[in-house]
Amino acid sequence: MTDDEKDRLAWATSRLPAELRQNNVVYLHLVGGLSVESAARLARASVELAAAEIQAAELLLPGLLALNPLPRPRQIPALGFRALVSPAAMAAGRSDAQPCAACGKIGLGYHALECDATGRLWNNHYVCEFCTRAGRVEALGLSFNEVDRAQLDTTLARVNPDLASSERSIRTESLSREIIFCTPRPPILQPFLWPAHCGEYLGFVAQVSTDDLCALSPDGDGIQLFRDRLLTAEPPDEEWILGSWEYGFAPKGFTHVYLWRCLVCGEPFLTSDNE
Repeated sequence: MTDDEKDRLAWATSRLPAELRQNNVVYLHLVGGLSVESAARLARASVELAAAEIQAAELLLPGLLALNPLPRPRQIPALGFRALVSPAAMAAGRSDAQPCAACGKIGLGYHALECDATGRLWNNHYVCEFCTRAGRVEALGLSFNEVDRAQLDTTLARVNPDLASSERSIRTESLSREIIFCTPRPPILQPFLWPAHCGEYLGFVAQVSTDDLCALSPDGDGIQLFRDRLLTAEPPDEEWILGSWEYGFAPKGFTHVYLWRCLVCGEPFLTSDNE
């Protein structure tokens, strides 16, 4: 079983009825590769019950798998998008041929998300570059990113205080739609809100290392740059700053750090997440 096939099967087992998921024997057997007996033992269930749950699941899984025929995302080039500012910008997508969810053409595709009514991720699709730039994912109920509208509106009011609130709302909506529906998602590990500065959404550059921050800092003090430029709701804890720096950023350590630049003033900013 390939990694893609295993991921699809894990996705399908997670959507089985609750009574077929409570003991976890279906996952252990079909995805984990354990025997029925071993799966039953780990789940502390009888072999008879485990076998019955697996048999019932095998009747439902083909229909569930048909709903998610797409493989895992991988990083692919995404050049020329305004908010992806690196000359070698990468995005979540697929470098081998996939059908576009919007036009059906086979080719390179960017990773677009579909969420259920509660906002939780339900499925993923791939959309070609032309349909991405045209914003065609909106009509499909898909999106690429989420944005921090409040932050954008606040900074827009600060840099342009004479702008009427109605005009500011129009500007905020226009910029937000560009990021949500027309910009491929950067290869960022965890869900995030696209940050803003100077009345614009920031431009994503790349995931960075401690060495990158030392090179970026005018005086070579990378850890101070990390302190000063990290965008957080609350001031970062110094112990966490020191620990993250000492262990190193991912893939060496557990903290992923991403470099952004303001599209107006050019100042660098950082965001982070953890595995």
